[in-house]
This record gives sequence, C-alpha cells and structure tokens, in this order.
Amino acid sequence: KRADMVEVLHACIPRESQHGMPPPKSVQLLLEVYPLAVKHLVPNLLKLYVDIEFTGSHTQFYDKFNIRHNIGEILEYLWGVHAH
Repeated sequence: KRADMVEVLHACIPRESQHGMPPPKSVQLLLEVYPLAVKHLVPNLLKLYVDIEFTGSHTQFYDKFNIRHNIGEILEYLWGVHAH
C-alpha cells in the first residue's frame, strides 16, 4: 500500500539526532541522487497527497491527516534538495 511507503520514506528523511550529530548519509544520497527518485518521487508524493482524499478505508478521516503530514514533511525536506 502506498501509505506504507510514505511511512518508510518519512522515517528515512535525515534529521538532526538528539546529540547534534547529522544522520547517516546513505538514505540522504539515495533520495538526492538516485535518478528514479529524482524523477518520480515528488510527482508521485503530490499525486498521493491528492488521491488520499478518495480512499475507501473505514478510518480514512484520521488516516489521511497522518499520511498528509508525513508527505508534507518529506516534501519540505526535498524542497531543500537542489536535484528536486
């Protein structure tokens, strides 16, 4: 399910650790340099942001806010990446 992938991506975006140390660069490089990510990630995240409105889940009202929040944070991170 696409929402699960959003959770994985959200967990992988680089953040400052509690001790002020930057996170590992491996995932950061994947999101910033990998050609398929550069080409498809932002358009598909935006599509999912809209599509989530029409989900048929019985918990859709609450789920869509969590998913959109995660997508928003991913897009905010990617906004600062030159390749995107």
